[in-house]
Amino acid sequence: MVYAYSLKGIEISMNDALEISLQLLSFFGYGTRILSNTLERDDLIIMYTLEDLGLLRAESEEIPLERGSKPCRISYFSMNRERILEY
Repeated sequence: MVYAYSLKGIEISMNDALEISLQLLSFFGYGTRILSNTLERDDLIIMYTLEDLGLLRAESEEIPLERGSKPCRISYFSMNRERILEY
């Protein structure tokens, strides 16, 4: 995590990186994808920062509900496993 931040010219302490990593583990658990609407504003800021670092991907999909109505958009974050393994 420290290395990923340093590539963007951002300094982060090892303790802060560890805290963010533990927070991510608590959100993702054994999965690789979480719904973004389950996150608080402060958590979303961290997720979008990690997306900028290439560690997460923000994705969405539209699900049709009824004929003639607007589709429901589901947004989520997924881990970029390949990029994480590079670091």
